Amino acid sequence: MSDRQIQTRVITRAFPFIVLIGLLVYLTYTPQAEPEVFDTILSHRNLGLAYLQENRLEAAQAEFTHLIQALPCDPLGYANLGLTYLRDDDPERALVPVEKALILDPENIAVRLILAEIYLAQGLDDQAREELIRVVEQAPRHLMAQYKLVELYARAQDDAERQEGMVRHLQAIVDASPGNVAARIRLLQILLEQGQNAEAGDHLETLRLQVPTLPKQAADYLQQALDRLSESKIKQAKTAALIFHNLMRPTSVYRGGIAELEEGGGLVGSPVRTFGEVVRKVLETKTSILDRVQFDEAESDWGLEQQAQRVDALESLDYDNGAVTGLGESSHAYRK
Repeated sequence: MSDRQIQTRVITRAFPFIVLIGLLVYLTYTPQAEPEVFDTILSHRNLGLAYLQENRLEAAQAEFTHLIQALPCDPLGYANLGLTYLRDDDPERALVPVEKALILDPENIAVRLILAEIYLAQGLDDQAREELIRVVEQAPRHLMAQYKLVELYARAQDDAERQEGMVRHLQAIVDASPGNVAARIRLLQILLEQGQNAEAGDHLETLRLQVPTLPKQAADYLQQALDRLSESKIKQAKTAALIFHNLMRPTSVYRGGIAELEEGGGLVGSPVRTFGEVVRKVLETKTSILDRVQFDEAESDWGLEQQAQRVDALESLDYDNGAVTGLGESSHAYRK
């Protein structure tokens, strides 16, 4: 046997062991992410949120644009960039990054709320209602979404639709937050309009017990409404309930209820404050994903395959000098 044949046989027999050793080295290698990378990402996130809170929109736009460039696979930067455009009275420009955020995370409630706000700013009430209904189906105790639906139904042309929608969502608010005086007063008035007098009376009794220190005039008209209901004088009961409502509007307990429902402090939309699950867990430990999971569990436990598909959907989309471009009609696919 020649020397070349011997060398070939040795290499052939040793090849599986060489491959095995290489594979073991690959699987056990866990590259550590550089701390400054995490620091940069968190800095852009924190500064962007701080500027949003102060309504310094240009500064917030710059921070969220940098965040997207550093972390293009997470919805937080896209959604909040869209929110800055929305607050800057540019809903058309806001729509594109928010739709990108929903491609990355279709179940993100905070992003859907921003999308609903964009539709409201565009006068697209039906589309806004559709997004808000998705939110409350996913989170029935989300007071702000329920309240926005109340406001939408209050503008409905059909009286039956208006009353039915308002009652449904006001009742959801009262169930989730029984102490919210503003929601309960508004609910009982709609119930009186519908002829549900016993239910309206129950809410009046609850209010009398909940707010024992009512202003005297308000307390008097609440009692009048109850008395007229017990006497089946419905028209007079409605009038007394309406005056009671108007007297309650300037009170702190009523204004506190409205503040709880609006939640945004008078500013348009609430920002997205948390990263997506994968990025959040990595940032919490400041280590790579490889430190957290085994290779054969990565896709099933973390949903990385699905996340990769969402990122692939964005491959043709980029940023040009900080402005979002791309998407087109395909951006609506996530809502089907």
